[in-house]
Amino acid sequence: MSDRLSVVYLPSISVVQILSYLTWEDKIAVSSAFPVWDIILSSASAWPIVVYENELIENAYFIPERRSRFMSCIKQYGQYIKNITIEFAFEVGHGGLNIFQAISKYCVNLRGFLLVQEWEVGSIGIDLDSCAIESVCQILEKCTKLQSVGVNYCDNEYHVEQDIGLLDVIVNKNLAHKITQLEISCMLFYEDFDQREFPVLTKFPNLKKLRTRREIMTSSLLLELVNNSLQELTLVQEEELPFPLQNDLNEDFWKLVLKTCPNFKLDLVLRYLMVIKENFPRSMPLRCLTLDDLANIVTKGVLDHIIDCYHNTLTTLKYTNSLLENNEAGDKRLPFALVDMIRRCPKFKCLQYGFPLSSTSVLLIARIRKLKILILHGVEISYEYDWPKNSDWPPEFIHWLKECGSSQGKLEDTVSGLQDRKWRLTYDPFTLDDRLNALFL
Repeated sequence: MSDRLSVVYLPSISVVQILSYLTWEDKIAVSSAFPVWDIILSSASAWPIVVYENELIENAYFIPERRSRFMSCIKQYGQYIKNITIEFAFEVGHGGLNIFQAISKYCVNLRGFLLVQEWEVGSIGIDLDSCAIESVCQILEKCTKLQSVGVNYCDNEYHVEQDIGLLDVIVNKNLAHKITQLEISCMLFYEDFDQREFPVLTKFPNLKKLRTRREIMTSSLLLELVNNSLQELTLVQEEELPFPLQNDLNEDFWKLVLKTCPNFKLDLVLRYLMVIKENFPRSMPLRCLTLDDLANIVTKGVLDHIIDCYHNTLTTLKYTNSLLENNEAGDKRLPFALVDMIRRCPKFKCLQYGFPLSSTSVLLIARIRKLKILILHGVEISYEYDWPKNSDWPPEFIHWLKECGSSQGKLEDTVSGLQDRKWRLTYDPFTLDDRLNALFL
């Protein structure tokens, strides 16, 4: 109909909001479809963050052309971009170097830069050669308004072909003060590396966020990092530690850390281990706990201990076993502890759980608090009322639990209403995302 409002006549303030949520590729497509919007696209409000990613899901044949399009985007709109995240999955090469150089030349108002290594499971990723390292340093030097710089591309730092890696070059060029976030891990698989000494970390005076292997973190190193500026730490542990190192980060040590930095936050990722109460000393400022493929089952007693120790800091629990296929029931008392955890931890907002759970437990969890993330696997849900009698529950409430938990459809609709958003059980392969609180600008 002729009286319908055309999309090109939308108010500019609305268009800017729409454009700010689109990917860089969608922005370019919109600009081509509606040239009248290009003047709106030429504004800082339309480019709050640009993310180049997902090379692994692309056909490698088309990567050079996609990188070329991204470089052209940077050249045209770089002056408006505030934050950039780059994730390469293939050799940096000529196309990658062009992107780095375009950023350093055109992104004059850049506030945040994050360089991420994208790799497949079982891969150790790719190395940055000397040209790529020099180009990254050019970004740090020429983008003078940078406030946040993250690098989790340094996994191969000690086994690259050249004699010196990215972190060392950054330090040698007096650019270490630019780095605010780091991730370091894979070099620990090499036997000739002394994993108890990693002094290069202390050369970054403004390092605020760090993700690394538990094996390299000693109390003396961590305390020095905290005294510098470290505020958030993610420790990944996949093997048992010698007792002296295991006991290094004890209750007294965490009290000292919190005295230096009262708002310090710790995320733990534990895999392939025996998890017991001793893994969780009191006063540890635990924010996010990820448990996957454990050698034992977490018991209600262990989870109760975690709740007692960290009820004022815990925001996230992710617990599953991706190697098992419905042949492990876990501790049948654990759902009671989960509900108690949601109730007693006022900051709790993310639950990812891959073990059997009744619809009654799901409803009790969803009723206590609106969660930012609630991921449950459909094959693990039973539609039954299995909780013991509670004298505080009136008959109407018990009837509600039984009725709303009697089928998948009723459960999903009820939880959606309680959470004020559409919620569904997942049937996708259960992949545990342990980087929810990892390096982000």
